Amino acid sequence: EKAKEVTLEFTVNEGGIMSVTTEEFVSVKDPDSRANSIARTVGKILLCLVIAIVVGGSFYSQVQSGLKSYRIEQDKFNARVAALTEFYEEHNPEKIGTIEETLRKHAGKETKLWKSLEAKYGKRPPRPIRTEF
Repeated sequence: EKAKEVTLEFTVNEGGIMSVTTEEFVSVKDPDSRANSIARTVGKILLCLVIAIVVGGSFYSQVQSGLKSYRIEQDKFNARVAALTEFYEEHNPEKIGTIEETLRKHAGKETKLWKSLEAKYGKRPPRPIRTEF
């Protein structure tokens, strides 16, 4: 019975993507079938481990991407809160307590909100400035 010896090289790039490269492939005789059975079992375990790492790495990458998007959106929201707070301090202090609710109500339509505030108060709210990236 023949056993196959394969040397693999695992690399992970900066983006968290793992690649597997075959370095060497050699066929050798293995007279001990028990050793061959153990080698197959170890090979299966290693294959499962590689699959788990690849799937886990992909999942981790997607989670990281989602967290980054969430942080960016949260930074944008916080910048809009600061801009509207500054605006309402000058034009209508009673509205300061409703800023977050107003922004959630107008999510995705902030430009329209800014224009309507300009029409109502005669001055456009300041441009939101994100402090974190």
